[in-house]
Amino acid sequence: ALPEARVLGLPAGPGGDLSPRASLRLAQLAGRVDAAVLGPGMLDGEAACAVAEALLGAAPGCAVVLDAAALHGLAACGPVAAPV
Repeated sequence: ALPEARVLGLPAGPGGDLSPRASLRLAQLAGRVDAAVLGPGMLDGEAACAVAEALLGAAPGCAVVLDAAALHGLAACGPVAAPV
């Protein structure tokens, strides 16, 4: 067990991957953590973009690790407002 770690369930889309609605929940929680890891479970590029962008934008001082799908989604959604 890792008392300092937390795994969160987030809203899923029809195929079981993360829904763009997950970005709302992540934005609410991002300011309260020092680090965040996002993935796996992002098969939908639009959802990956929304979720990764929300996490990066809501937690400017937070260390963020993105999986390959999140990185691919970010690349596909154009310029990102938050530094990567």
